[in-house]
Amino acid sequence: RAAGSELFVLRHGERADRSSGRDDGWPDDPPLTKTGRETAKRAGGALRSLAALPWAPVVYSSPFYRCLQTADEVAAELGLDVCVEPGLSEFCCQRIFEAQPRLRDPAASLAAALQRSDADLARA
Repeated sequence: RAAGSELFVLRHGERADRSSGRDDGWPDDPPLTKTGRETAKRAGGALRSLAALPWAPVVYSSPFYRCLQTADEVAAELGLDVCVEPGLSEFCCQRIFEAQPRLRDPAASLAAALQRSDADLARA
């Protein structure tokens, strides 16, 4: 019998632009609020028992800053790195968006967002 797998999907925490109108100059790539980061940390804590399971848990994130911040908190609670997957994002096409979202520089985004964990770029 093949071993089973489980998939847990978490949405990013509270966006600063939606709660306080602050986007830090990045309307397409806003940061989380303090509450958003705390909620993500609590979610990671709730999933902490997964790190002891026989299958290896992995934390994947889209390259959006708010998602990296959320993944950082979850991964830190699990003692894991964050695997950044560029394909995890909104489907960007002209029927939905007028223009491609403007994201932060990838290296700067990773350096600023991942404060408690590291990026696993080899797995992505």
